Amino acid sequence: MSETENPAVVEALAKMFPSDDPLDSVNFDVTQYINAMFPNEQSLSNLDEVIIELTERIELHEGMIQKLTLAF
Repeated sequence: MSETENPAVVEALAKMFPSDDPLDSVNFDVTQYINAMFPNEQSLSNLDEVIIELTERIELHEGMIQKLTLAF
């Protein structure tokens, strides 16, 4: 959590939108995440698939953000 985030808001959002996704974690560590996805050189052969999956997730979240923004 960054120093600008309000802990009460972070807690409320976690209760409203529970998630097991490591990307949603307050303690998300990008290095640990990438090392888990690609533990060795051979695993890099899946890089294109991972990029496609992450791009789809980004687009999904952007669409959700846009809908929420337009709703308010």
